[in-house]
Amino acid sequence: MKIVIRAQYSSPPLQGARLASEVLNDPELFNLWKGELKVMSGRINDMRHKLTNELTKLNNSKDWSHITKQIGMFAYTGLTPDQVQAVTDK
Repeated sequence: MKIVIRAQYSSPPLQGARLASEVLNDPELFNLWKGELKVMSGRINDMRHKLTNELTKLNNSKDWSHITKQIGMFAYTGLTPDQVQAVTDK
């Protein structure tokens, strides 16, 4: 089973590459895609600001700015290793 799965991951079907090529090489589709990326990244930023505001309301003695300073889909939580372990255990 591992051999079959590995081949699928190592050599994915061509349709993904063909789709990406179609979008990246067509100015209209490319601009549409860029617009969609802007909407999604704006939503992520908006959600981070809302989260930071709510966390500040709950505990304004802690600096939550690390959440809004980051970019990308994932954010550093600011939890210590002990806090992560406590969350994991519970």
